[in-house]
Amino acid sequence: MKKRRGQRCTANDRKGSRCGKWCAPGEVVCAMHQPNRPPTPIEPDSDDVVDLIRRLTRDKDSSIRLRAAEALIRMKERQSDCAVCAANRDRLHASEEFYARLTDEQRRGLDELNKEVAAILGALRATVMTQSRRDPLAEDEAQMAKAPDPVAEAQPIREVEPEQENDDEPEETEGPEVVEVEEADGSISYFEIEEVDD
Repeated sequence: MKKRRGQRCTANDRKGSRCGKWCAPGEVVCAMHQPNRPPTPIEPDSDDVVDLIRRLTRDKDSSIRLRAAEALIRMKERQSDCAVCAANRDRLHASEEFYARLTDEQRRGLDELNKEVAAILGALRATVMTQSRRDPLAEDEAQMAKAPDPVAEAQPIREVEPEQENDDEPEETEGPEVVEVEEADGSISYFEIEEVDD
């Protein structure tokens, strides 16, 4: 068996304990603790959630990498499938395009209109907040009480008086009696009444 030449690293890590990694022959510190080693790049903190999740997919812990990858996949699915998100993106893009095309004069006019609308909304809000809160259930009950009763409005059934017979017309054979009924909306319906033998 070949003996390894070299020694263990004599540098201390962040916790204050001895590193203990093997050093190259003739060295007293490992490659990690070499004084002329280039510094590891520090990624700046970002508020972007997607950027943070992407960084977590490169973590050394496999469970963190797995959860970050699942979160990234869920976010992509939500962004591609959600109709509301797509509509919001389209509306945002359209408003950005609109503002990019405005001239300075149009921007000033739009700012003045926005100020006027804000003043009107402020006055309306102050007025509305002094009113009592409306109860939609009580309003529905009051509306139902005011509504006319459809049964009471129905017209009574009246019989049609037979017309006087003309000599020119052929005589009708006896058949069922016809009754004319005037509906609540003003239309007229005709019904045949037949006698039933018991």
